[in-house]
Amino acid sequence: MSRTDEILIATGDGAPERPMNWAAAFAGAAVAIAVAIILMLLASGIGLAVVSPWSGEGVSAKSALVTGGIALIVIQWIASAAGGYVAGRMRAGWAGLRSDEAFFRDTVHGLVAWTVAALIMMGVAASSAFSVAGTGVKAAATVAGAAATAAGGVADNGLDYYVDGMMRPGQAPAAQPLRPETLKEVSRIIARAVATGTLPQSDKTYVTGVIANATGVSQADAEQRVDSAMQGLENLKQEAKQKADDARKASAATALAAALALCIGAFVACVAAVLGGRARDAFAYET
Repeated sequence: MSRTDEILIATGDGAPERPMNWAAAFAGAAVAIAVAIILMLLASGIGLAVVSPWSGEGVSAKSALVTGGIALIVIQWIASAAGGYVAGRMRAGWAGLRSDEAFFRDTVHGLVAWTVAALIMMGVAASSAFSVAGTGVKAAATVAGAAATAAGGVADNGLDYYVDGMMRPGQAPAAQPLRPETLKEVSRIIARAVATGTLPQSDKTYVTGVIANATGVSQADAEQRVDSAMQGLENLKQEAKQKADDARKASAATALAAALALCIGAFVACVAAVLGGRARDAFAYET
């Protein structure tokens, strides 16, 4: 017993239409990526031309950062518009389709083209260590512990300088030479005082005595050296915290601006795809 399968292929006006034209979407994504790369290279060249390492020349670092952020947003919008328009213009014609359904399909083509381009660009950027999102996450993780580690950074950068300043010899001869073990102990005491924000009186008295014996200065001068060093280290600590807070704010602003730019870029791609689709319907089949 045999069975014959009949395959019916509809042609002409009755042929089934695919609502999604992937070739057009990928073509739009490719155009968006190419436009973005070209504009980014152009913006980089202009940026290097206006920024100078010499003081008093070129734009300031803050102005360059703001201008660069605005340029990236504009580039993203232009690339999205180009990719969306190509995706809408190159999609297959939908004869007899309702206008609202054609509008929806065009927007989807633009959105898909933008999505593919965005994913590829982000993947390449992440692999090249230029990912905005990755930078934001790393900066946020660093800033999260900045308050706790600022004192450690101060200890690494300024502690030795201020301890050496406290141990500079005076005019009078030293009562006894300073041993390396004692110098390390003084450094640990000062480092802990910077980390906790206070120097106990017993530790201050001990450090003052060590300075007086090792440098030949009076007890009052030794105490003044300790106070001066603690004030200098506290200033460094506050500067480190301020820089960490500035980095936190900059990272947050960058992440929010990038998210907003991407959302608007998706909208621009959808609108451009609708315009491209309407242009195709208006001109592709005219007689």
